[in-house]
Amino acid sequence: MEITKHGGDRARKRLGISKKAVEAEFAKALANGKRQADFKGAFRKYLDFWCRDYRSAAIVYHNAIYFVKDDKLITVWPVPGKYKKYLVEG
Repeated sequence: MEITKHGGDRARKRLGISKKAVEAEFAKALANGKRQADFKGAFRKYLDFWCRDYRSAAIVYHNAIYFVKDDKLITVWPVPGKYKKYLVEG
């Protein structure tokens, strides 16, 4: 598990967490987050598109999308509002 400078900076800015908390949140996302294969529909297509663009995998955890390549955190995005309905388990 490694965090790139860009990934750490984006996690702090976009998630509002401290530098020390980035590593802990990333570890939780790796352990407990959902992979892009766990989703269907429009949100899955959205994740697939950006994963191809970043040449990475996506992990969704606590309303954030973690883009990961070779166990390195590349960047973090908040889940767009129109896709939050896909996060609700039913």
